[in-house]
Amino acid sequence: MKRQFIRTEGGGLYSASSINNKNKTVECFPSGGGFVRTIPFSKIVDFDAKPTEIYKKVVVGFEGVPVVEAFINEDTNWNGWEIPHVTLEGLRKFANNQNQHLDDTDNWGRVVIREEDKTFSFNDEEFARENWVFYGSEPIIDTDGTIHDVYNIGLGLIWEIIEEES
Repeated sequence: MKRQFIRTEGGGLYSASSINNKNKTVECFPSGGGFVRTIPFSKIVDFDAKPTEIYKKVVVGFEGVPVVEAFINEDTNWNGWEIPHVTLEGLRKFANNQNQHLDDTDNWGRVVIREEDKTFSFNDEEFARENWVFYGSEPIIDTDGTIHDVYNIGLGLIWEIIEEES
């Protein structure tokens, strides 16, 4: 099945994993990660949903130091700070940068990427596995109209735009 997104009555964007025409339901998970759920056709308003918010490409970092190329939505922030979204390559770069500043005893803030399902956790691996705290990608559309699978790395961190795409 090609990757298909659905939008529900409440506006949620979900990635469909299987469609059951007999029961008129879709097995899907929230875009961005979460538990699989079954949604009846009657609650779906768009069977071929696309992201609608526009994201622009920037370089984000902390205290003037660039960390990673990311996409941001100018209409969305967390307490006034940016909420960057990165590609898998950007996620790997962020994880490497973040983890090099931690020692073996400091696991809070460690970024763990599970390559088998392309998800990540922002905690130590043991905590993440015990508590199912892994996040997946979600689709966004950039200013050129291109759809990208990205990961939200806002994570309550104080991100700032270092450089904007010209």
